[in-house]
Amino acid sequence: MRLNILAFALGVGWLQHQAVLPELAWIWLLLSIAVAIGLVGFFRTAVHGVKSRVLLGFVFLVFGFCWAAILAHWRLSDSLPSIWERRDIQIVGVIANVPQENDRGVRFQFDVEHIKTEDAIVPKHIALTWYKVRQTGN
Repeated sequence: MRLNILAFALGVGWLQHQAVLPELAWIWLLLSIAVAIGLVGFFRTAVHGVKSRVLLGFVFLVFGFCWAAILAHWRLSDSLPSIWERRDIQIVGVIANVPQENDRGVRFQFDVEHIKTEDAIVPKHIALTWYKVRQTGN
């Protein structure tokens, strides 16, 4: 059981070392192949055999990789489309956490409740920064 958890964690780590997030179609294909290999291998070997443990570890490794990739795709799907960058969008929402002040301004998380700009697509949770105006010396 512990080795399966370790294999799952290694699968998650494996995704973190990828230069590019794999497409969802490849993730589902990899997951399907892992399940098929796991089922075939499990039924062809003894339940407690070394081969079945290795195959089960491989399946958990792939599950960890696919789980992390699917969650990454899900999280990235809630982003501002490039067509709406650098455009004014009117939104209504609430400040979601305590604002953090630094020397350049104030940063805070904002939860969008309503989008007033017609046809605009905005993430549900955004990070906003209110920059301080710097005074030039006289």
